[in-house]
Amino acid sequence: MRQMTESGKTVILCILVAVSFLLTFQLWNKQPQFEFIAPTTYLESGLIGESKDMEDLVTPNAVVFHYGENRHTKAGPTDAPYASIQSQLSKWYFYDFLTYPLTKQKWESLTQEKPGLEIQFRSGIPVSIISQMFAFRGEMSNRMKGIDRIWLYYEESEDMVYALFISKDGKQVVRARTVVSPKDLTESYLPMGRFMPEQILKYMPEEPARNTVFWQIYYVPKEQQKIRQFRFHYSLLNEKAIIDAFFLDPTLIRKIVERDNTVIYTDGSRSLQLRKEQYLMTFTDPALPQKTEGLSDEDKMLGGISFINQHLGWTGSYYFDRLEQRLGEGDVISFRRYVGSYPLVSNDGRETISVTTEEGQIVTMKRSLIDLKNYVDYKESEIISGPTLYERLRAQKVDTDQIQNVYLGYQSKVFPEYVELTPVWVVEMQDGTTLMQDARAKNPEEEEGQWTGAKPKAS
Repeated sequence: MRQMTESGKTVILCILVAVSFLLTFQLWNKQPQFEFIAPTTYLESGLIGESKDMEDLVTPNAVVFHYGENRHTKAGPTDAPYASIQSQLSKWYFYDFLTYPLTKQKWESLTQEKPGLEIQFRSGIPVSIISQMFAFRGEMSNRMKGIDRIWLYYEESEDMVYALFISKDGKQVVRARTVVSPKDLTESYLPMGRFMPEQILKYMPEEPARNTVFWQIYYVPKEQQKIRQFRFHYSLLNEKAIIDAFFLDPTLIRKIVERDNTVIYTDGSRSLQLRKEQYLMTFTDPALPQKTEGLSDEDKMLGGISFINQHLGWTGSYYFDRLEQRLGEGDVISFRRYVGSYPLVSNDGRETISVTTEEGQIVTMKRSLIDLKNYVDYKESEIISGPTLYERLRAQKVDTDQIQNVYLGYQSKVFPEYVELTPVWVVEMQDGTTLMQDARAKNPEEEEGQWTGAKPKAS
């Protein structure tokens, strides 16, 4: 009996060992089915404005016509000469790219003596984007930083039109040959700008330590000019649409009201901050960025544009403003609102849409809650000239030798029923500070122009 019991135990043990081997074999040979979890995606359910492409947002800021003898005129996006020149850009192509070292003599000859055409951009545009706007035969140096301006000029000794691609930040110049002929430049393009307002070319005085004269140039009008002041109807972006644009599951959202009346919506990860008294919103997504190496500036800009397209869209005329690369803090890409030819400016960034990208992922977005509608009315104002502006600045003890850029814009002021846009000169100093100077020739109470009360659609 005892022997039979031992034999039974042995049989059971053998069966258990066999089953164990069988299960182990199956575990070793059968791979588990893993399911890939895709990154969070957003639908355009919260789209309020338009969807735009790169070519809608990256355009020249102005066209400057150079006639020699230090005479220059300028056309903006609402001027007919600008539109005519812009329609020709896609027909130009460039070839034989070579680094072109500038000297003081070459620069003075270019800016004051040679007939030419200058295509200005708002800030440095990546070479890969410039190469899509124009036809390139051959490649420009990949080390060339963002291009601020393309300058076509006539070289009389060779009877040839050359093009200079200029990078102010990188202090780089590349010269290329172009299909634009001397006849095209002198008989077709330059005559377009002869009746535009004449400009004074300004630059920072040269310093021994750096050749700033080669880069820090800008233009101010020689005479007074007229500009329209506007009053716009406006509305605030719909709060529900904003929430729908940034959160996938509304049941997970929690609302927090701060002491300063800032409203925060969060799902425990992402957050949306609405500062209604400042008319600003900030979205933050602290999720760990995906490791995406080798992203180009063009890739970053396309990612930023796509994100804005999917999150409320573009409420008005926006154009690429700048790309700031901040070590360890991500890259900030900003787009500025324009009315006609002039940018809207403020001290709080309310007139821009900006996104911060880290390794291919958008981690923050900031934009205004204000959506300008049709303008209520407008009136004509006389704008002070460049020389008068400098007189005013010197009277205010501003060191005009430290000015690196000056341009005309609109400063906005919000009232209960409308937003008023007032023309201002924006003065950028070498130390990074920005001054805003009322551009009107007369005080508001002295102005003769009357508000029209007309209500056409905003441009």
